[in-house]
Amino acid sequence: MSTKKEKKEDAKKVEVVWYKTWWGVLIVIFLILPFFLIWQVWAKTNWSKGAKIGTTIAIALFYILFWSGAGSDTDSKKTKTADSKTQITQTATPEPTPMSEEEKKKREEAEQARQKAADERKNFDDKKGNNAEAASTAEGMLTIMKDIGGVEGVDMYVRLDAPTSAEEDYKNGGDLGEYRKKVTSSNLMVVISSLTWTYTPESTQKDLVAGWVNALKTIYSESFPHVTVNNGTRTVAEGSWSVWNGEASVKLK
Repeated sequence: MSTKKEKKEDAKKVEVVWYKTWWGVLIVIFLILPFFLIWQVWAKTNWSKGAKIGTTIAIALFYILFWSGAGSDTDSKKTKTADSKTQITQTATPEPTPMSEEEKKKREEAEQARQKAADERKNFDDKKGNNAEAASTAEGMLTIMKDIGGVEGVDMYVRLDAPTSAEEDYKNGGDLGEYRKKVTSSNLMVVISSLTWTYTPESTQKDLVAGWVNALKTIYSESFPHVTVNNGTRTVAEGSWSVWNGEASVKLK
């Protein structure tokens, strides 16, 4: 007859399937899920090619910017934590309390991380956007278009507008996630060759513009996204977010 001790040892030997562990769930969500969603769109739906491209852009761009902003957000949060601790200390006592060596080290690391982010944001392609985040979004959209075999002969420029205080905080290395939440206007200007646009079916044209609008709304949720498509001579399409319908509205010209 087995003893209680033996039963406990046998129970410990039972292995848990990796995808049922907490770290396995995270792997599925952040690494496997986006590929599954894209496969689902292309293999299991009857959508038009333009709709599939637009949806793929939104999914891929969201994950690209999520991971690119994760490091920046972490660094910025260090600054916030250090500032909060200093403020609490100063409010609690009339006389400033000297910081411990550990607090000084954390404060110094946070300031260095913020300065690093500020320096990196000074260098960006101003032909792609009006700041580093805008240029990064335009470049990300172009990369996705090329990777999924979308429309060729396309160039993009993104302009983001936010309150002055939010713009200054972002330029000085502030939290990227907070900046994205405070963007009030996101504008995408697309220049496409006249020949390419002419031979693109109208349904695909609408789906592409709607996909770009949805991508902007996904990243900058509080903004009013607007997309303008130009064939080098005139504006051939416009798209925006309809507040009443809660979806992209597209007009071909």
